[in-house]
Amino acid sequence: IFFRPMEPSAGGGLSAPETSVPPCAGDDAPLLPPAEGPEASKGHSLFVGWTMSVNLLVGACLLNVPYAFAKAGIPFSIGFLVLTSLACYITMGYLMEVQG
Repeated sequence: IFFRPMEPSAGGGLSAPETSVPPCAGDDAPLLPPAEGPEASKGHSLFVGWTMSVNLLVGACLLNVPYAFAKAGIPFSIGFLVLTSLACYITMGYLMEVQG
């Protein structure tokens, strides 16, 4: 069993029950081996961090769209899609005008 509920202790608080599971042999070992060579102390650039953050936010938003549409209902969702499509069409016209 991986989860054991907390039990009341003599002092009035909660404490974890005593288990007879021995600790893993590698509990003190690092999760990754230490880096070696000239790249050892080099981290990621600010641009890479920013790009990964934007990717996380965009991905999380896209995963929530179906849930938001289900909660809003069919009429509102269709109206939102029509307005968004119209905004994209207008933006496309502006971009083509600038490029042309």
